[in-house]
Amino acid sequence: MKAHCRSPEERYQLCIRIDELVAKMEGLAEVGGEGSRVRPDHTLRGTAISAWAQCANLFRERRKKENHGRRSGDGSKEGRKWAASCAERACDHLLVAVEEWKRWGGSKTNNTNNGPCLPNIHTFNDVINAYGCVLHPEQASEVFQLASDLQPTIQPDLIDAFVDCASINVNAASRAEVLLTEMVGKYSEEGTASVKPNRQAYNSVLAGWGCSSDPNSADHAHYLLTRLVDNYEKDLQQGENKE
Repeated sequence: MKAHCRSPEERYQLCIRIDELVAKMEGLAEVGGEGSRVRPDHTLRGTAISAWAQCANLFRERRKKENHGRRSGDGSKEGRKWAASCAERACDHLLVAVEEWKRWGGSKTNNTNNGPCLPNIHTFNDVINAYGCVLHPEQASEVFQLASDLQPTIQPDLIDAFVDCASINVNAASRAEVLLTEMVGKYSEEGTASVKPNRQAYNSVLAGWGCSSDPNSADHAHYLLTRLVDNYEKDLQQGENKE
């Protein structure tokens, strides 16, 4: 059976095997000392994190099918337990990777002297999205803050994590919009292209308001759509002025 066809439970067991391999390598590395070549590197950690994040997403997709036609819900108790474990295990790998990076001096150039590298934006996003998949926005926020503290220039995408929780958390869509507004403000002040929200970011927040139980969700969505159109027109004008 191909990996992408596995059920959430089958993928979960595969991830367990990856963790067992990592643990075995860690044990051998302890025996070999600090310079041991079998110590799990950032690439292996990233692979484990990605695997657990994908597993969390499989549980989310099944939950959506189970809740099809209902406004809210979060699946079976057993499914929630397994899914939450996926996000926690992904976060465990992330924290270990960060600690190893700090132990080597926290240098961005660690990769030039065989030291561990700071997890990149995609790795942080995997953990953030995993927590979003299992409807834990607070933990997603903590990972987002960790990434921002370590490298203020990178912007992990917390918006989708909040939007995933919008159907069961009345404040989730609002928090996603606040983050979107902060990104717009930062782009306006600093001109950093990497933090400029794209159309997908706006669409995600609109989707969040669409499934929110907030009685004013339609008004929020309309206001957000107006902002999107205004920003698009400003970008067009700036482009014409440059020409």
